[in-house]
Amino acid sequence: MKSKTLATILGALCLLTLGGCLSPEASFSPLAANFKYGAPTNPADIEVYITKKPDYNYRELGIISYNTNPSQYDEAAVIQIMKKKAAQIGATGIIVMNAQSSFTQDPNVTYDFWGNVIMYDTTRTNLMHRAMAIRRE
Repeated sequence: MKSKTLATILGALCLLTLGGCLSPEASFSPLAANFKYGAPTNPADIEVYITKKPDYNYRELGIISYNTNPSQYDEAAVIQIMKKKAAQIGATGIIVMNAQSSFTQDPNVTYDFWGNVIMYDTTRTNLMHRAMAIRRE
């Protein structure tokens, strides 16, 4: 019975590991409940604002967010991922906001050689990158 349980746990871990190989995807949270997606744009055409706001009239569409591990942080890659999401929703630019750090403690269970349960917590630190998606008016 213990070997069947161990096989189930190992199978689940393999699926989780393979799922981590998927290409990273940012999420989008619209500001308006009745948000209408625009025609997709080209990610290369998305304007990026970091130290100032655009000098033209624009409409704020919503927040694009993306989580990373601080030890694997690559600012250029994060901006490209956010530009891709902005293009998917029909934005023409993004205003990058400060990243926020957070941590989680996840309970874990493992077994020793004799089949005894060992419980411990794993602490994970995350950086949440955020940008306001905008559309030129």
